[in-house]
Amino acid sequence: MKLLIVEDDSMMLQALSSGLVANGISSVELANSASIAMQKFRSFKPDVSLIDIELRQGPTGVDVSHAMRKLDPKVGIVFLTSLADPRLVDSRLPELPEGSIYLRKNSVKDLSEVTEALELAISGDLKSIKSKTADDFLDLTKAQFEIIRLIAQGHSNLEISKIRVTTVKSTENAISRLAKKLGINNSTTASQRVLLARKYTELIGKV
Repeated sequence: MKLLIVEDDSMMLQALSSGLVANGISSVELANSASIAMQKFRSFKPDVSLIDIELRQGPTGVDVSHAMRKLDPKVGIVFLTSLADPRLVDSRLPELPEGSIYLRKNSVKDLSEVTEALELAISGDLKSIKSKTADDFLDLTKAQFEIIRLIAQGHSNLEISKIRVTTVKSTENAISRLAKKLGINNSTTASQRVLLARKYTELIGKV
């Protein structure tokens, strides 16, 4: 198996490389950015790529995965991320490539699970792969993903309404609906905002 790991955290990148080599994957290349990932992809021609979603500046891991599939439609794709849903980064992200596998870092008990996912992604067994994907992604609209992200960034209701080109009242109502959908039932707007910000932090794996 030829594996390309795309991860912008240098410590995580080295840990994944060392651990997966210890698990029997002998041919591994590393990339810590989208641009380097595509350079390595063209020269190394991996069988499968293990990709983080958040790559700091520039394209996301989802963007990188689609670029890879354009060059090689058969390459296996496994995402390893802290995010409960990739749309938490950007609600406009495209769908994940067909047959890709989505793993959350805080749910992986050991690297044998990652190795199994890599092997499965290469196999092309879409029926089995479906059981390994994130079927429980958040049931939120694009607008709701944008609102919770803006709240977590500290924007006021007035600022959110200006960004989204709507009224403050509409923004308040949208926040109430979002809170209800996420099981946050506090009746005060201020408390809802605090709890939504905390929920966002939890969903992106920062707690």
